[in-house]
Amino acid sequence: MMQNNIKDDPRITRSKNMLRKALIDLLDNQSVDNISVKDLVEQAQIARSTFYLYYLDKQDFLDKTINETLAVYEQKVQGFDELPYRAAIQKRGEAFFNYIAENADFYRVMLGDNGVAAFRNRMANVGYRYFYARYEPLALKDASKDDLATRSIKFSILANYIVEGKISVTSRWLDSGMDLSPNYLARITSDIVYGVLVERKLLSPTNE
Repeated sequence: MMQNNIKDDPRITRSKNMLRKALIDLLDNQSVDNISVKDLVEQAQIARSTFYLYYLDKQDFLDKTINETLAVYEQKVQGFDELPYRAAIQKRGEAFFNYIAENADFYRVMLGDNGVAAFRNRMANVGYRYFYARYEPLALKDASKDDLATRSIKFSILANYIVEGKISVTSRWLDSGMDLSPNYLARITSDIVYGVLVERKLLSPTNE
């Protein structure tokens, strides 16, 4: 019970949000490798002792901040599998880009040159998990034993192309100041993804 009270304490949420904002502000001007706990607490204007109430060190702070952010991201883009494929791709795209827009500063710096090197890969892993769960069974359906390895390789390349491509588009969009609306970008990228899946015969337009 006490643990829940601590977890839900608005003072803790406020302190963590201040540290998160401090990280964003610092990453605008320097690499994450050059940022210290001292830099973070001074930028956030909180006591060093407060930082160590929640985190063991800078790496623990980065890991937990990234984990919490990506957990919300993964939650935001779930829940559309009951829709027809094209509609599901569109809705997932809208959820993705609107969530990114709401957290633009964080994703801009984390995907930028000064961000955490592993962040892009961890973000991509969220996309890979969904893509493999949703489309790999279709890609390997009715494959013969001899053809299975070849199809698996082709599917892996396709997944890489779509997931990494979407993250690259996202990074450039953020760097441009989000010159396109989230829903417009979702529509364009969703049309591309759907078109590729149809072309590779993973989906059929007649199934819609």
